[in-house]
Amino acid sequence: MPALEDKRLNDRPLWRKCADSAGLQLSRLLGAGYLGRKLIVLGLLALTAFLYTATGPYRLSAEARINSAIQRAVVAPYDGYIESATARAGDEVEAGQVLIHLDDRDLRLERLKWLSEKPS
Repeated sequence: MPALEDKRLNDRPLWRKCADSAGLQLSRLLGAGYLGRKLIVLGLLALTAFLYTATGPYRLSAEARINSAIQRAVVAPYDGYIESATARAGDEVEAGQVLIHLDDRDLRLERLKWLSEKPS
């Protein structure tokens, strides 16, 4: 009577169906045949063991910016070009220390122009 056997199998509690199914799959895994299933399980076990024990360099790359709490600007009293600089950004300086020398060629030329136009 296959119909009665089918009804008996379908009327079992869910936990019993799960236990019977797990037992069947375990017997297929450990018994004869089903080579593909065994290779897949063996591969998954090997991959899990590798990922659990493998180590490598840990690198994190990201853009970084360092901002100071106090920002100050040094402003020249007039427009011009820098001839030479004695300090760079980030250097510690003291009060009264010369930071840059401005290029004064334009000013010297203008001075000569006015001196040449000066009536004697």
